[in-house]
Order: sequence, then C-alpha cells, then structure tokens
Amino acid sequence: MCQFLTDRCRNDADCGSWQLCEEEASTCKPQAGFCDSDEFCNKDIQVCSPTKHICVPKPGTCLNQYDCDYWQNCDLDLRKCVPLEGKCANEVDCLPWQACNATSHSCSIRVGFCNNDLDCSNWSMCDTGSHRCITASGYCGADEDCQSWELCNSKTHKCQAKRSLCSSQSDCGSWQICDLTAKRCSSKLGFCSDDAECGYYQKCNVASHACETKAGFCTSSADCAYEERCVTDPYLPTAYRCVKIVCTKNADCPGSSCDIEAQRCRNS
Repeated sequence: MCQFLTDRCRNDADCGSWQLCEEEASTCKPQAGFCDSDEFCNKDIQVCSPTKHICVPKPGTCLNQYDCDYWQNCDLDLRKCVPLEGKCANEVDCLPWQACNATSHSCSIRVGFCNNDLDCSNWSMCDTGSHRCITASGYCGADEDCQSWELCNSKTHKCQAKRSLCSSQSDCGSWQICDLTAKRCSSKLGFCSDDAECGYYQKCNVASHACETKAGFCTSSADCAYEERCVTDPYLPTAYRCVKIVCTKNADCPGSSCDIEAQRCRNS
C-alpha cells in the first residue's frame, strides 16, 4: 500500500492540525500563527516550540507577564523577564552583602554580614557601612576590647576585672576593699587573704579571713598557762611567747615589780 512521504499531502487531512496542505507542492505548511522552525518567529526574542508549534519567547524574554516565572516581571520595553523586587536570578540582582538563593530566588544575607541589628548577637550591632556585626558600646568580643586590667567574659560579653584586680567593690570579697587607683583588692583592717598579711606569730584563716594566733604563740596572757605570761613587747627575743612568771628584780617584770620572796611579778 502506498503512503505519503512525511510533510507530503493531497489535502489538509493528510497534515497536522496546525498545518494546511499546499496542493500545488503537495507539502504540509504551518497555518497562520503556527510554525515549524524559528524562521517563522521574531529571531531576536522568539523561538518555535517543537511541541506547540507556535512562536514562544526565548528563555528570559517575554511578550507579557505570563511568559515569566513566578519570581519575575516582564519589562515590556526590553521584552525581558527581570526579577521582582527582593527576588534574584544571580548575585548581581542582590545587594553586595547579600547572596541569591538558587531555590527561592530570594536575596538573603551572606554569612558574616548583616542587614540590621537583629541579624547580630545581643551584644553586637550592625555597622551600616560595612554591614558587619561589630561590638556594641559597653560590651566586648575579645580581651582586646577591655582595659589592660580586665578580661572579656565570653558568656556575658562584659569586661570584668582580672582575678585579684577590681573596678568596684563588687569585684572584691566581703573582707576586702577595692583600691580604685591600683585596681586591686586589698584586705580590710583586721582581715587577711593569706599568711603574709598576718604577723609572723599568726596564720590566716581561709574561711573567716581573720589572722589567728599560731600554736605555741600568744597575743595576751589569757593564751598562757596560770604560771605564765605572754610577752607582748615585739622587740624582745621571746615576743609573743608564753614565759614563766619568775623574777629576781623589778627589771624582770615590765610594767610591774618583782615580789622577791615569791619570785613572782606583782599583779601578774
């Protein structure tokens, strides 16, 4: 059985629904408004759709809004699809500190940059010039943001005095005062932080921060046995030691006199 060659015809029925039969040439040709190649289209902005057989805009070009994607708008003067405000095709469509999300076609903030303070940590702020988060006034991001006698607290991002240093009374212990000139905590009168702040005959109680008499020493005769007294003259060899109450002359009884018969200092 004989069959017509492709695109050959005797009448319109032998052609596609979008074609007419040119009987003189026995050839199927596109109807008006249809195409079978780009030659039938505006070559600058159109191509022939191989499935619809009509001229359609080239990718990125348009004749109306419906030729563009959901994130685009048709610029009728340029016959070109352009991103809607806030949308993008690539980085060029975004601000310098933004990146284009290839999925949502939205401009988003690049890592390490900010649009406003809300994009920064609560201890920093967005610099409107560089669009980078910088340390806010009264806070710190590193020790370098603090004074030489301070360190940056990584949790609160506040500068606080180094250990043993201070900026206010709150930086010191209850037994100390803050020397605002030296920026150091020093023990209050009658208190101590270590043995060095006590007399050689004392030690520092780490709980009460009070100087206590060492074993074998005394600060008053109450610390001695009945027949002893405490030598409180710091210049004597037996200073702050309990000694027997024995005398042979008044010179043996500082502040008193010697009972020669009893060999005891009076009022001792």
